Amino acid sequence: MLRGDVVLAIDDHRFDEDFLRSARDLPLTGADIASPEAQPALADEAMRFAQLRAVRRALQRAPDAPPRPQKLLLQRDAGLVTVSLMAEPLVRPPAVTTRRLESGVAVIKLNRFSVRNRSAVEDALQQVQTARALIIDLRGNGGGDYNQFVWLVGQFMPEPRVTLTQLRRSGEEQLERPVRIAPRGTPYLKPIAVLTDRRSGSASELTATALLEQRGALVVGESTCGCVVGVSYEYVLPGGGGVRLSETGFRSAQGRRMEGEPLAPTIYVRPTIADLQTGNDRVLQAAEKALLERSLHQVGTR
Repeated sequence: MLRGDVVLAIDDHRFDEDFLRSARDLPLTGADIASPEAQPALADEAMRFAQLRAVRRALQRAPDAPPRPQKLLLQRDAGLVTVSLMAEPLVRPPAVTTRRLESGVAVIKLNRFSVRNRSAVEDALQQVQTARALIIDLRGNGGGDYNQFVWLVGQFMPEPRVTLTQLRRSGEEQLERPVRIAPRGTPYLKPIAVLTDRRSGSASELTATALLEQRGALVVGESTCGCVVGVSYEYVLPGGGGVRLSETGFRSAQGRRMEGEPLAPTIYVRPTIADLQTGNDRVLQAAEKALLERSLHQVGTR
């Protein structure tokens, strides 16, 4: 498949206008409720959420069914293309990339939160210290290590601050533990924007929320996943199976209970098919423009 391809059908399931129009009227099932992704508040995103939920339901198979090739009918440019694909496990080693735009705004992209590449993230943060503003790209980042989130947010704190509260339960009693994050090294205190989409989850959502509330960061793109809980252990079952239970919830410093409530962007930007086909990143462009306006305003008010 190529970037910008439109999937019209998978096997015998056609995703035409009638299918997409009826998606919003489908009743919820247990599988829908158990899905980690929560429905966003924005009407445009809520409709697409319902449509993708209907697609997942149409394609779901028995848990023990072996993987098999699937036939996809694609619209590519003005023509139709048929391809056969086999699903494979997605393996993404933690990676960080850094670049500086012509405007002087720097961009750091993280695909996962992992202590395995902390030194690489440290190097990236050092490279952007002189940038006039910073974009942190967390699109597609499903989260990861909680300690890495705490460490990363500390790179942008002007002084120690309580950024969130951990929520746990002991019997009938709810336990709350404030999380104070202190500055790390020489913190970056210039304007910040965080890019998010529907695949930004867990530690990515904690980061975006903390920087929004504590640093006035811009959140640009689409609403996040709304799946922010902590899982400490996997309980092994007889036969080799396992169960992972969320045992920790989070509440932001301003009182947001993030699990089940996607973080809406301060600047909503939805990429188009044309953007995908041409490689045009309008989300990044919107963040760059807003940061430049903010940095100029700060200079003018000094």
